Amino acid sequence: MAAKANGTVSNDLLPQNLPSYEPGKAYTLKSLEGEIIYIPCSRSAMRLLVTGKETEGAFALVGTGGSQGGPIGFHFHRGAHDVFLTLKGSINVWCNDQCRTMGPGDFASVPPVCSQCIVADAD
Repeated sequence: MAAKANGTVSNDLLPQNLPSYEPGKAYTLKSLEGEIIYIPCSRSAMRLLVTGKETEGAFALVGTGGSQGGPIGFHFHRGAHDVFLTLKGSINVWCNDQCRTMGPGDFASVPPVCSQCIVADAD
């Protein structure tokens, strides 16, 4: 239980196993908790941290990890603008026919309708 400024106790920020899926509700997720989606035809998984359900369609935030050489195949999003922040290792980010290798701390922004592919290059 979390203590509020007025001394009362709140359940608002208790750790959960999944996002709340309720707009306007506070929550926390412990490391490696949350809804996990395994990406078909790749060796990658996506961890849903906050979805459009909680933000009323404003944004979503996911964490992605995978093995070297297991690409998330070419695809596009009609309305979603993808952004990538590399925390560890390196990834190749494709936008149409251009590719950039991203290392720790590097950031990429891929607009909607751009054909994209993400490949983990190394650990």
